[in-house]
Amino acid sequence: MERLSKSPYIADIFGLCGNSVVNEFGFMSGGKLQRKNLSSKEKLKFAAQASMGVADLHSLVLGNDEKGSNANGRATLIHLDLKPENFIISKDNVCKVHDFNLARFLENNIETGELCNVRRNDCNRWRSPEECARSNRISEKSDVYSLANFIFYLLTKNYPFAYDKKGNTQGKGKFPTIPAKYINSTKLEYQKMVEVVQKSYVFKQDDRISAREIANTLTDTLSSLHQSY
Repeated sequence: MERLSKSPYIADIFGLCGNSVVNEFGFMSGGKLQRKNLSSKEKLKFAAQASMGVADLHSLVLGNDEKGSNANGRATLIHLDLKPENFIISKDNVCKVHDFNLARFLENNIETGELCNVRRNDCNRWRSPEECARSNRISEKSDVYSLANFIFYLLTKNYPFAYDKKGNTQGKGKFPTIPAKYINSTKLEYQKMVEVVQKSYVFKQDDRISAREIANTLTDTLSSLHQSY
């Protein structure tokens, strides 16, 4: 598990533990970002860094597999509890993934080559449709959906489904409503954040983009904005 800490966007799991990350080391929980008056570029930066952390997690190399994936080209490790409280902002203002208490390794059935069943019996505002439907087929794309919820939170400063009258619908093909002011924004940073969220809010998990695609889109956008100044 030491390989997790090699990513600059994943918290050092040997030096930090649970809520002590926030208290003892002076870090800030991502759950407190709602109270911050972040600029559009700061929102994009944190979204890009969070995406890089999840993408690096999904690319973790296991055993002799140098691609960080199983035989089907899928991730070998998933977080399964991505939410604002499980991202931290370091003293250097870097957003990092932490808290791997529910993380699971993904394995293939030796005979069929299919992904072995993984299930999580939990459904809250941050969880994916398949998790809420109690599906046995959980994958790294479940993390992607939850990552999109975190980006939604950064973008709007509100929780998923906060703009919808009915809650607890994520297991029924319903997705959080993105306010029109962000969808119609002329700011490139908002346009790209909306784009990756929309490509992640897809009912069939195989049709969602990957965490790496999200990370690449947002980091490229961040770079282009820096170059324009």
